[in-house]
Amino acid sequence: MHEMSFSPDSIQAAAKPIYPFQNNFVVVLVLLVILVVSISCVTEIEIVSTVDGSIAPISKSHTMRSDREALLKTLHAEEGQLVRKSQLLLELDTQSNRFELNGLELLRKNKQQKLLALAALQQTFVPELKSQKPALLQLPNQNRYSKQIALRFETYQHQYQDIHESIQMLKAEQALEATRLAQSKALLPFNQLRLKASEALIQKGYASKLETLEHQSLLAQQRAQILISQQIISNYQLKIKALTHDQLSIADSFKLQLAEQISTLEMDVEALTQQINSLQNVIDKAKIRSPINGYVQELSTLIQGTYIEAGQVLLKIVPEQSDMIVKANVPNNDRGFITQGQSARVKVDAFPYTRYGSLPAEVKLLSRDSTLNKDGALVYPIEFTLLRNRLTLNGKRQPIRYGMSVKVDVITGSRTLISYFTDPISHTLSKSLVER
Repeated sequence: MHEMSFSPDSIQAAAKPIYPFQNNFVVVLVLLVILVVSISCVTEIEIVSTVDGSIAPISKSHTMRSDREALLKTLHAEEGQLVRKSQLLLELDTQSNRFELNGLELLRKNKQQKLLALAALQQTFVPELKSQKPALLQLPNQNRYSKQIALRFETYQHQYQDIHESIQMLKAEQALEATRLAQSKALLPFNQLRLKASEALIQKGYASKLETLEHQSLLAQQRAQILISQQIISNYQLKIKALTHDQLSIADSFKLQLAEQISTLEMDVEALTQQINSLQNVIDKAKIRSPINGYVQELSTLIQGTYIEAGQVLLKIVPEQSDMIVKANVPNNDRGFITQGQSARVKVDAFPYTRYGSLPAEVKLLSRDSTLNKDGALVYPIEFTLLRNRLTLNGKRQPIRYGMSVKVDVITGSRTLISYFTDPISHTLSKSLVER
């Protein structure tokens, strides 16, 4: 039996094992290098340009603007919220408008009450009726202006009655004078007969001439009195006619004043009504409602108490059923590598890429004109068509909403892995070969 020795000399003298690759190390290394180079030559890596953007609708959004200057009172919607048609979105402060509206309504009410009292008087106005004032005060729509109108009518009635009494006095005096005239005319034939009889007696010598003269004088006086009475009666008629004209003028003037005041009040009430309706319309428009079913956008800058200028954009409503696109800006140094139709991957910032993945897309439109972004750099607006608008995790679908921020990887080409090593060498060699 072979004895084993563990002495240092025996261990050192023992033969070492021979591994399979020990004698072929260089060959294995060469093969490994060839394998890596081969894989590097056939393996391609995508070249991407990454841009920042956001989800936007294809359909035109409805822009809601303020039609006046006001303070934002209340917000009833949130950014990205789905709202229904006529749903209340926000309210503007209308306190000053309501104060003005209350003042106008009070002023209109006062004018309407005054108009009501004047119209009631106009409808029942009959100058000859003394009972008109009590009837006016007993109107069912009596208000504080009715008594004022009644006092005005009483003043008019006094003037009317004064003239009426003067006319009645003149008519009485005229009647008295007419009686005297009638008596004079009735006695005139008898006096004429007496004169003729006296003249006959004188011719026969039975009467003196003096008696005849007396009869002639009496007859002349009687005829003169008839003429005077006729003149007096004519004067009475003229005075009565003038007073009657004055009486009618007072009545017409009173009616004209009533008509003018009623017309003025009606125009005032109509103008106030228009102002009230206009102001009420402003108050109604202070409640901003959604015109369609859709999503709220660009509301993030508004907070309660914000001062709103006339014409300022308050928010936008994007139609609910509108398709989605991605809008972004391409930096100037990437513009030459991106063309229409290129594929892209959209990563939604709200959903982590490592868990939810990305959305496939392609370049829809790339602007030829550049613009300046907020940093003052040149950028080109670009739009992407989404080939899918939902992300899925564990079978649960997550909808994409308008306004969400995204990062888009535009696939501009591909490159072999080995080119990352050979291109710098080729570039250096080509540059060195042209040097003197």
